[in-house]
Amino acid sequence: MRGRRASLLASLAAGLALYALAGGCAKVSGQLAPDRPPETTIWVTGPVDTVSHTVRVFWDGQDPDGSIAGFEFKWIYAPGSQPAGYDSSAWTFTTVRDSLFTLFAPDTVVAPVFVVRAIDNEGEPDPTPARQDFQFLNAAPSVHFTLTPPDTTLPVATLAWQGSDPDGDINRATYRVWLDGAEDRARIVSSTSLTLTTPDFENGAGIVEERQRTAYVSAIDDGGRMSPPDSFKWVLTNPVGNTLLVDDMPTNVPGSSTADPFYRGELNTRLGPGNYTIVDLSVRNPFRSPADVRETFKLFPNVFWYSEQNPGLNPVLQMSGPPIHDYVFGGGHFYLTSTRFVGTNGALDDAFAKDVLGVNGFRTNLNNQTTGFAISPGQLLLGAQSTAAFDTLAGSSIISGVETFLLDDPNDAMYVAPPGTLDTLHVDNWEIAINRPFGTGRIVFLPFPLRQMNGVFGGHPGHAAIELRKVFDLFGM
Repeated sequence: MRGRRASLLASLAAGLALYALAGGCAKVSGQLAPDRPPETTIWVTGPVDTVSHTVRVFWDGQDPDGSIAGFEFKWIYAPGSQPAGYDSSAWTFTTVRDSLFTLFAPDTVVAPVFVVRAIDNEGEPDPTPARQDFQFLNAAPSVHFTLTPPDTTLPVATLAWQGSDPDGDINRATYRVWLDGAEDRARIVSSTSLTLTTPDFENGAGIVEERQRTAYVSAIDDGGRMSPPDSFKWVLTNPVGNTLLVDDMPTNVPGSSTADPFYRGELNTRLGPGNYTIVDLSVRNPFRSPADVRETFKLFPNVFWYSEQNPGLNPVLQMSGPPIHDYVFGGGHFYLTSTRFVGTNGALDDAFAKDVLGVNGFRTNLNNQTTGFAISPGQLLLGAQSTAAFDTLAGSSIISGVETFLLDDPNDAMYVAPPGTLDTLHVDNWEIAINRPFGTGRIVFLPFPLRQMNGVFGGHPGHAAIELRKVFDLFGM
């Protein structure tokens, strides 16, 4: 029995195999059966009628005689409603089975059709793709200025803004910024701030007109819907002369009553009254960003900034490192006097001091464990650069917080402090004040008020003003 049963099973298997080889469902009239196309299905979780312009769509496919190799999809927009450059007839291939789409919806409601088709392992597409109609609602974003220039500026201005989108991700928005109604020349930016410079304000003849200017900004959300614009008005003036004077001495700071006449008087004598530009930071601070500082400086070959012993650390000074670096390296002449520039509690770090000033280290005052020393009346600073012919200076009042340096190149020392000058013991000349080339420009830094080194020595009256005039000469003014 067992043998007959095994024989019957073997005969049945052989018969089925023969049937398959001879015909069965693998051949029709002696040929292989044609590939049967796949079928595609599509679904969406949630409503499809008037939904947000961001939607996740799911799809899948089945192939009765093979496998699914991928899918092709497209969005079909009504004529004239598609994004710029978009072809509603072109398919996009993918191997995924769902995707989050952000639809171009610049108007209140748009109604594109999503079409997807499966592609089988023979490259055959579904001849009847799955389709889904949608109605997308895109609420308009909004935007408002958060940072604007003062009421009057030179042709440099930093603007900043903040947008919001009630039904989208505002971080994916872009912004259109334009001036004076020239919306056709708007700049498209992805950031939320922009610094406008001289070319932005020029008319067709390349002239910057001194008048009221208006800046506009609009948000464009990720669906292409644009907000109403926000605007801001201010007055633009042109730079005067080739020298900028930055007054960083508020009227409530001791010494401001004499600092202003010292610098303005000398510039009036050298250049003539009204022939240079003054920025008084305590009256009208135009610097909203490091770019403001850099681009404003670039309007002038020469910049003089006096902060002296101002105890308040001006935020402008704190953000001025990279702008000063770029300005001087690019050929600008920069003069600064401040006891808060570098060193202990300084506005800028040691990396700036090393790079731009050539400072390899600071000396420490053992009396107070800071880098600041004091100069008393009658104590001397010796001129250290014969090429510029800087001369001896004598203290005319107590000056505190003065740094002395270890310089990479001792020849960069503008003055030196001989033994007995400072409130500490030392047996050699210490480098104090810097005059050095950097890039194609030059930087002069005095860690003390020049006008307070105007004492009498050797029977000669003080001549701080004469030393300042030597800087003018050095800058080619």
